[in-house]
Amino acid sequence: MKNQLDQQPQVTVICITYNHENYIEQALQSIVSQQTSFPFVVFVGDDCSTDNTREIIDEFAQRFPNQVFAFYRETNVGGGKNWQDLLSKARTPYVAFCDGDDFWTDPNKLQKQFDYLEAHTKLRACFHDVEIHDESVGGTWFQRKDFSHTKDGKLRWPSGNIRFFKKKTYRLVNYIPFGFVHTSSMFIRWDYTIGFPDWIRGHGFSDYPMWCIQVNTGKFGYLDEVMSIYRRTGSTDFDFVSRYDFWAKSKTGSIEIDEGLINFFTVTKPARRIVKALQTRERDDLAKLIKGTQETESPEKLADILESQKSRINSVLRVSLPTTITVSNIKPTMSLLAKKLPLPPYNASIGARIKRLKDVAVTAFRTYW
Repeated sequence: MKNQLDQQPQVTVICITYNHENYIEQALQSIVSQQTSFPFVVFVGDDCSTDNTREIIDEFAQRFPNQVFAFYRETNVGGGKNWQDLLSKARTPYVAFCDGDDFWTDPNKLQKQFDYLEAHTKLRACFHDVEIHDESVGGTWFQRKDFSHTKDGKLRWPSGNIRFFKKKTYRLVNYIPFGFVHTSSMFIRWDYTIGFPDWIRGHGFSDYPMWCIQVNTGKFGYLDEVMSIYRRTGSTDFDFVSRYDFWAKSKTGSIEIDEGLINFFTVTKPARRIVKALQTRERDDLAKLIKGTQETESPEKLADILESQKSRINSVLRVSLPTTITVSNIKPTMSLLAKKLPLPPYNASIGARIKRLKDVAVTAFRTYW
């Protein structure tokens, strides 16, 4: 880094980590090796690791005392709260991210993204392509095929996904359907007037809603090159054996985030088109929660989920369920749902298939245009 002490830092790099002793050195080295024309700082938040992660962070903090700042949690607070604390300490115009088990591959990444937003002052943020290293046992990551549609066979996020359309700029309505920006590629013109709402925390998806509320009604740009690596190690609680397992265990949190964002874009930053896109996503998340639970859990668990989500099913999906849902009436209840909403794989009825195709067409139109 060309350290100009008479300048204020222009970028804060947020790095949250937990038990990453095998990865954190490479992550931090990739950050401090950035070649920039401006000063930047690195905030590392260790979430009470039980391995040697802290010792490695200490070494970097000692080597780069004016650049790397370490924050240690006395108890495990979770990724969302860890992020919130680090972000509350940031004061720079721009914020970038690199989790402790990922790393950057281009020493000019920060400079490129900084120059891009300096040249495009109306854009809220920018991102780039990311290569995925599937280090799970046997390379069995259940979403592997989704990101393998590349000429060289490498996994890339998002360009390896057939749902991704390359454009120079995007709006939030393009991003909402499947959240195609990876954390390690995010570079944001940070709006300090927007806080970190409580409804973001505790659901395992802090990057998605954070990007939404920061970009809000603006646009964001795309740099068509790979500049970071996203590791899939299969060693965290946020790993799943199948798509249905993912839906069953994560979609309750996704729905909470959907509703938090719908309220945000109804009250805080009113935007009707964004709300409609979020409502479409919430319908899909609710359908996937039901389908995932049906495929991976017991009838008793499915009945509990339907009972707990009954009011949402009524208001969001417009389906009236029996007064009380038990194992004894679970089959007719599921038959009723399959006829009236597009439960994955969206082939239960002609009406459901038409509704799903309509949602897909609307999403594709928003994404491309």
